Amino acid sequence: MDYPVFKIGDKIVCINDRFDKTAIGHHLMSHWPKLFEVYTVRAIHDKGNSVFLEELINDSDNDFSEPSFFNFRFRKAIIDDYRNYYENAHKTEEALVVENRL
Repeated sequence: MDYPVFKIGDKIVCINDRFDKTAIGHHLMSHWPKLFEVYTVRAIHDKGNSVFLEELINDSDNDFSEPSFFNFRFRKAIIDDYRNYYENAHKTEEALVVENRL
């Protein structure tokens, strides 16, 4: 699998928030990325295929370090307010017609 390449400080948007919340180490996860939210890369895992996010800091314990998130779940953010762009892009034509009449 080809993973997107990110660097520290990159703004990225979550495109896949279907996490296996029963995976090993899930007990450390109190914060999960949400679909279409924009995040900042805080650090990159030493294998280069996952990232740590500035906005989400999770726990670690004696057995596990802080979990990271696989790169394939994200894409570089192109605009600052991706969620509003997404919501507006998916309005139905009928809703747009009604809005234009008001």
